Amino acid sequence: MLQSTTKRYKAVQNSIETLIISDNDLYQFGDIPAQEIFSTLSKWFVFIDTINEDMMLFLRQTVKYTNKSFNSYFVVEELERLVETNAKFVGELYLEMLKNEHYPDYKQEKIQNTIFKLRENGESKNALKIANMYRAKGYYWIKGIDS
Repeated sequence: MLQSTTKRYKAVQNSIETLIISDNDLYQFGDIPAQEIFSTLSKWFVFIDTINEDMMLFLRQTVKYTNKSFNSYFVVEELERLVETNAKFVGELYLEMLKNEHYPDYKQEKIQNTIFKLRENGESKNALKIANMYRAKGYYWIKGIDS
């Protein structure tokens, strides 16, 4: 049974990865319904183990609109899960979210942990940028990222 479940999970994961990189024209919509759809699609992060450049256009759109359907908490948790093996992309995705004036603050310990792991995995500049962007908006609970 476990092997069958694992096979199905891998099949779903492969299908989602194919959809993510299939048609970049799909990701050019910026209207409100499309933003809400991208927000909902952020739940697909659970199926991603490795982020590659081909996925980034889609993932940038999803993080840009995570606040539309209250999916920020989910994205924060998934970025924390992915940071050790995908630090460069996780840093870029976090910055994309913040540049679009979305500053999640739920599960502060997960956000803090992600920032520390970015620094530990060679993304110190992005870790510092993220911490400074939070601070500039009045979020001072991020500690220990100063250099």
